[in-house]
Amino acid sequence: MREVEEKTVLDQTINIRYPHLFVCNSLLDIYNREKKLAHWINKVNTDLGEPDKTDVLKCIQHMQDNENSALWIINFITNLYH
Repeated sequence: MREVEEKTVLDQTINIRYPHLFVCNSLLDIYNREKKLAHWINKVNTDLGEPDKTDVLKCIQHMQDNENSALWIINFITNLYH
């Protein structure tokens, strides 16, 4: 019970000190990672040819299934383009 109380107090303290980071009691993604990930997946769908596109999309799906972070997946895709 004490652990839950400490977590609640910590959350309230963070929310008071940095209210701009919270939207509906959840952290705001200031880097818009999910939006950037969607952009790069769309770029894969439009720019790559069929055999490469299928392989890259399978790899992205595998990474999402393994719960890799959006930043990790974005880095993977951008490295393919460079």
